[in-house]
Amino acid sequence: MDAEPAGTSPMRYGIGMFGTSLPINLVKGSMLYVYVELLGLDAVVYAAVYAVYGVLDALDNPLFGHLSDRTRSRWGRRRPYLVTGALVLAVTTVALFSVPGPVADSAVGLAVWFAVFAITTEMADSLINASYGALLPELFTHERRRATANAVRQGAQLIALVIALALTPVLARNVLGTEGSTVGYGRLAVIFAVVAAAVILWTAFGVREDPALDAEPKPLFFRSVRQILSTSHFWTVGIVNACYGSAMALVLGGLQLYVHHTLQGSALDASILQLVVIVVAIGMLSVWAAVVRRKGAAWTWRLALPVAAVGFVPMYFANDLLTGILAGLTVAVGYSGVLATNDLVIARVLDADAARHGTHRSGLFLASFGVLGRLNGLVTAGALASLALWFGYRSGTDPGPDPGQAFRVYLSLYPFALLVIGTTVSRFIRLPAAPQETGSPEAGPEETGSPYGPEPVTR
Repeated sequence: MDAEPAGTSPMRYGIGMFGTSLPINLVKGSMLYVYVELLGLDAVVYAAVYAVYGVLDALDNPLFGHLSDRTRSRWGRRRPYLVTGALVLAVTTVALFSVPGPVADSAVGLAVWFAVFAITTEMADSLINASYGALLPELFTHERRRATANAVRQGAQLIALVIALALTPVLARNVLGTEGSTVGYGRLAVIFAVVAAAVILWTAFGVREDPALDAEPKPLFFRSVRQILSTSHFWTVGIVNACYGSAMALVLGGLQLYVHHTLQGSALDASILQLVVIVVAIGMLSVWAAVVRRKGAAWTWRLALPVAAVGFVPMYFANDLLTGILAGLTVAVGYSGVLATNDLVIARVLDADAARHGTHRSGLFLASFGVLGRLNGLVTAGALASLALWFGYRSGTDPGPDPGQAFRVYLSLYPFALLVIGTTVSRFIRLPAAPQETGSPEAGPEETGSPYGPEPVTR
């Protein structure tokens, strides 16, 4: 397939990630703070629910991806799930942050409410991203144009992070609500849910899928799963992606608590720190994109991972807002580099799979990657439980003797260790070639030629 579907705009597709990112980053960035610090849910109970949530979320990913791959409708394969997921995500996000008073006053009721709406929110997010992510390699088949669409995507995501992470503490605790109250978070969830649904729907109805893909045979679930699991890139790239995702999940969930307990900062301090980090990451995207154009996605990806790992070390030594900001700048540089390259690396794996097996099953393959990635819920649960075990932190009302040290470890040493593992694994990966650059002089030695040799196409 040499030509891209007419009418597909990288800008319209990429902006969709603003909608997919806004509510889920409110969830990832504020759910722990709201439920444990403000509502008093025991950290061990939170960790247990989060572990179950991680397993269920990992299991639903392949099902959603496979369903999307097999769909043939007048509205396309991916659009129906973007529309459905957007509406469900809006409802569950609002419910998650709008806990009724009687429920909040009951330990059991609070745990059940948290479990139900945390899980359904993550399921809706999975439903959206199984289809949204699959569109990147299918709509943009050349790496340079794909890189443009991905740059728009990541820029939109970072803008969403500014709002959903950096501005949320001040908006929820000083503008729409007050310190110590969850009211502002509930109001903010309503605003974010409406805006996100509108953006996702706008993107969904502007995407033009390639009708030629409908002629491909529908992938069979168990055969596809078996073939995906036998692909070495599933395990190697998937493990690296999972390490990165787990590290960032810890940061997103724990940063407000890190600022509160470790840096002894306010809501405004939390917003300032996150805003600086995200703005710098946005600025660094263009630098990393230039490196990708010059050295290729694979080489740049391998550089960005250790840079991201080392960037977390200064976070351990920060003790006030100024040193926190300086440490955050080092995180921003590596974080931006992985953002600029990770999806391009995964897209190469999807291209190679489609070429080898004669059918595009990007949804299932991405969702299978998601099984590894979504298990970051188990990592988060284990990390949070360790704070109760080693530091005595259980909740905002029972923080233990040294919550500052607890969240210093949580936000620096744990992410550093995960990214060191990811960096090490990445050194041993031979990636498929970029589709339009196969055998070109610009491609590095790991990117030239077919990664599979002269195998026949199987169906």
